[in-house]
Amino acid sequence: MPTGYTAIFTEREVTFREYALRCARAFGACILQRDDDVDQPPKHREEASYYQESVDRDMRELDRFLSLTREQQVEELEAKAEESRQYRIKSQRERTMLEARLREVLGQVSAWKAPTQEHENYKKFMIDQINSTLDFDCGYREYTDPTKVKAATPAEHLAELKQHLDYSITGRDEERERCRQANDWIDALYASLPEAP
Repeated sequence: MPTGYTAIFTEREVTFREYALRCARAFGACILQRDDDVDQPPKHREEASYYQESVDRDMRELDRFLSLTREQQVEELEAKAEESRQYRIKSQRERTMLEARLREVLGQVSAWKAPTQEHENYKKFMIDQINSTLDFDCGYREYTDPTKVKAATPAEHLAELKQHLDYSITGRDEERERCRQANDWIDALYASLPEAP
């Protein structure tokens, strides 16, 4: 049975070059073309715009924050902290209601008599699902305590903005290098193959 790469041999005469270019799609340099039409030859990889957009966005935010007076910076950071506190208060309320509902149903499931031995695993599964949700969605209260939210200082926030910008620049530079390497691989492949007839 032919594969996606060899099926073409059952349809027509295929050159080594055509076959090699078709198979190249299975390798890292061309992996982003895996969903393209199988007859499209490998093409140069382009940088994803996400990385440069992230750098641009981070630079704009850094410039914007630096343009504020110290008083405006403090005021903005206090407002962000208050917004975070309010979000945590709302989340705590929702978690408390969810926990109450889950514990009520957990009690009902625990009290339920499984009709057969085969239903015991089903009952255990229902209990495990509720306990998992209780642990994940209703636990970690120390991380969501609204009283623990403190406004960052302008210096702390500035350091965070610079760190985020550095991270974005690193991501952009790594993406550029990945594209360069992929394109070098594709160029070397084309150079090694006989010219098309």
